[in-house]
Amino acid sequence: MISVVMATYNGAKYLEQQLDSILGQTTSVQEIIIVDDGSKDKTLEILNRYQKQYSHIQIYQNEKNLGPARTFAKATLLSKGDLIFFCDQDDIWLENKVEKVRRVFHEKENVQVLCTSYYLLMEKTSEIKNSSGHTGELTQISLERILIDNIAPGCTYAFRGEWREEAKKIQEDIFIHDWFYLVLGARENGLYFYDCPLIKYRIHAGNTIGLDLSFFDKFNRRKYIQRTSQNVGFYQGIMKQKLITDPPTIQILNKLVEMLSIRLAYVKGEMPFLKYVKQQRQMESKGLSSIFIDVCRKMNVGNKS
Repeated sequence: MISVVMATYNGAKYLEQQLDSILGQTTSVQEIIIVDDGSKDKTLEILNRYQKQYSHIQIYQNEKNLGPARTFAKATLLSKGDLIFFCDQDDIWLENKVEKVRRVFHEKENVQVLCTSYYLLMEKTSEIKNSSGHTGELTQISLERILIDNIAPGCTYAFRGEWREEAKKIQEDIFIHDWFYLVLGARENGLYFYDCPLIKYRIHAGNTIGLDLSFFDKFNRRKYIQRTSQNVGFYQGIMKQKLITDPPTIQILNKLVEMLSIRLAYVKGEMPFLKYVKQQRQMESKGLSSIFIDVCRKMNVGNKS
């Protein structure tokens, strides 16, 4: 049984295109679980219309706004499939997405969580861009790599149904639902990246959480503070939830939190420059600077708004 789980919030503009692309798959899905997080536009009107036509669409409404992570967690826990797909409200699936992903899980028993490459669909120009080399290769991703940063948008993820109950841990401490599942998969040596584009990932001003396409030509303080704060909180959350328990990895996480917190304090104006330089030198003496530089690079420190 194949389940698709979706969180919606004021997504009327693109929702029909996304639903049509799921319904038009070469391999059909057995249930589409949609949890709405308090939409004020015509999202629910569209969903109810589709539900009347397609009985395997199930619609739920949050009593209060929970945010994307906990809404996705709720949808995941409501699903029953042996294979679960995360789905955003505003993308377009290629018609063979489910077929190809299902084949990978069928042929590779060690794959527990899978993410794929994608095309970028630019809202303003309707231009479609490549996100990677699209080699068709299947690559295992290590825990060390995934702890540095997320590697793909959550809308490209699928995972086996036995991981469903882990969504209960996505609460206040774990607020990045997709990265959470990558960590789980990598922890069990079951995280893989399939370099085959299977969705058109839409880039527009209304993205709630998503890919940042900007580069290093302009340092953006606000965006860096937001992104770094999220990453520090995520590291602290997975340690609090004891998702990672082996001492060497815990040590790495603590160092990442320490390094990012120092940088964050300086960028926010809470640490004088000379003290920041001193802290940097101390990190270098501990051999941590290379880790820090890699973390910053993976996090796109120099993002534009």
